[in-house]
Amino acid sequence: VEELTKAVRLFGERKLDYRVILKTQDEIKELADSFNKMVDSLESTQTKLERRVKDISTLLNAAKELNFSIDVESIGSAILYTCKEHINAASAVLFLLINEEEASLYFNISSGYPDKINISFDIKDGFCNYLLGKKRVLKIDELRENCKDAINIKKLEELNCEICVPLIVKEKISGILIIGQTKTILKYQEEDLEFLSALINM
Repeated sequence: VEELTKAVRLFGERKLDYRVILKTQDEIKELADSFNKMVDSLESTQTKLERRVKDISTLLNAAKELNFSIDVESIGSAILYTCKEHINAASAVLFLLINEEEASLYFNISSGYPDKINISFDIKDGFCNYLLGKKRVLKIDELRENCKDAINIKKLEELNCEICVPLIVKEKISGILIIGQTKTILKYQEEDLEFLSALINM
């Protein structure tokens, strides 16, 4: 009972890292277990809310920066570095369609690669048509499994692609953001994909 009382007091002080550990098998133990589950749930919710606040803050800052960008390279750099740093990616490259009359995404801005990237994507290929059909952020596993364009999938693998983000304007692929492996031991989370989607849509 003293342990449970202490835990409730600390909880009231917004300290969510304390758990009640009891070895008994009675009603007090059941109450302690329920308390621990409640705190676990609240801690998880708090973590998600903190992530949302961070995402929104980054999106607002990116919006301000994009408003002051006057050319394609400045806009591309703002998008690339915001995405890369926010989700802790080791590398990222943004391919852009510079001229609407062209059919190749050859202009690119990159970070985290040792050499200049000499890769391009034809927007008429099966890979770009697949992206256009999906209109969302895609992980490399899904692309390997469902996109039958082996040549372009190999290009993604050469770039250490983990996440592929299509930039679609007027029902046409105008760019592709490729995110490499994460710097952390954790895999990319659903929140990371949601953030990338929100930034690209913006």
